[in-house]
Amino acid sequence: MYVTRACVEAIGLMDERYFLFFEDLDWGMRAKRFGLGYASASIVSHGRGTTTGSARTAAAIPKLTVYLQHRNGVHFVRRFFPWGLPARIAVSLLYAVRFLIRRAPGNFIAVIKGVLAGLKGEVGRPGWHRQQS
Repeated sequence: MYVTRACVEAIGLMDERYFLFFEDLDWGMRAKRFGLGYASASIVSHGRGTTTGSARTAAAIPKLTVYLQHRNGVHFVRRFFPWGLPARIAVSLLYAVRFLIRRAPGNFIAVIKGVLAGLKGEVGRPGWHRQQS
């Protein structure tokens, strides 16, 4: 990603309140007014799971990953598209049901807790994660 100094000075750095997930989308939304480009000839490799790990089953996905994806999704949508919050919650609930169907009740709970935390406005590294580290 290439960004001008003027852009960074105007919008600031990525928002650490997300901790993981959605901080890049938030930053992009704030940078939009400076114009966004697309380099069609570029090739960018993305190592999925390098931060939180990769999983072969729904139950193996780390609960922190699931929790933050849904908490931060609520936070992001509330910030930029508040009219879309009911849809965001509905999508998260569908993911929760999907975890139950895939025999991952722990991640079902992580989705629900993430959505509730997002609705409460909780941000940053989750307190329960700090205690486990």
